[in-house]
Amino acid sequence: GFGGYIFSDKNGLIQRTGFQVSYAYHLWVQKSTQLSMGLALTGYYYKINEKEINFEDPNEPWLNNNLRRGIFVPDLTFGVYLLNAKYSFGFSDDQLSEASAKIGGSAYENFTMDSQYYFFGSYDFSRGSNVIIQPSFLLKMSEQFKPQADIGVTYIYNQGFWAGLAYR
Repeated sequence: GFGGYIFSDKNGLIQRTGFQVSYAYHLWVQKSTQLSMGLALTGYYYKINEKEINFEDPNEPWLNNNLRRGIFVPDLTFGVYLLNAKYSFGFSDDQLSEASAKIGGSAYENFTMDSQYYFFGSYDFSRGSNVIIQPSFLLKMSEQFKPQADIGVTYIYNQGFWAGLAYR
């Protein structure tokens, strides 16, 4: 399958406007287990919004660089997902190309956006005909090896009532 979207995001000084196009391929590994793989290309215009700048230091590197005019940043994302009626597991790598942007003087020459790795999964434990207990996890890690984990459990009754708890 093919897909895509256009986005515009403003967060304080930073403004990103761009697009993402993606392709996903699905195949059946067994009768009821599906393996999905996807690849996405993202491109965005990354800019410092001059109207929001309020630095006290006139020599601040962000005041005099390409980010005030804006730069185009390309990037890639890859993911794989295995799922069936009882479980789902997946892995993805965001910012695969570790896009770089020169954001100031020599101290910032090698600034890159680190890859972000995600490993996630869940499993359904049936308790009677109408109750499912579903533990889940999400492990996140960057190139700097700063791991973060989300662990949760969801209670599902009759596929109509869901309640859950999660801990990060």
